[in-house]
Amino acid sequence: MIKYIFVLLVILFGCSKKKTELPQGLLSRSEMVNLLIDVHLLEAKVQKLYLTKDSAAQVYEYFEKKLMEEHHVKDSIYNLSLNFYLQELDQFKIIYDEVVDSLLARQMAKDMKFSVDSMRGLKNVKDSIEVESDSLYEYETEEIEDFGLEENEDDDNISEGNRR
Repeated sequence: MIKYIFVLLVILFGCSKKKTELPQGLLSRSEMVNLLIDVHLLEAKVQKLYLTKDSAAQVYEYFEKKLMEEHHVKDSIYNLSLNFYLQELDQFKIIYDEVVDSLLARQMAKDMKFSVDSMRGLKNVKDSIEVESDSLYEYETEEIEDFGLEENEDDDNISEGNRR
């Protein structure tokens, strides 16, 4: 019985995944997160262009090179880093959780800004309507006075019986 427990423990410890250190020269987790965020934003922008598949691939490749230059990353380092993290699934999941959280936060901020801007626009329209309404009221009052009619203070109707 002890022999079987020992064999079981050897198998469990032997199969447990050791935490692998990041090889020299590869992108750190935070660098990978920032780069993947920009990669996904680039993909979305290219997709919004509604190009044919071949044209979209060419446009994406062009801007991907520019993106890698902005991040000071060579394609080979990006690919090696991506392959490394794909083998380290726990790390890869953490990276993509951060990427998704960041993209969702950006989308929420964009939606909130749009909502605030829409509300400001509605307020401007409301203010404009109130100004027009006030100026129309003044115009009607002047017109009424020009015709020698007075407004009845009890209601907004003009009383024809009150001529000057």
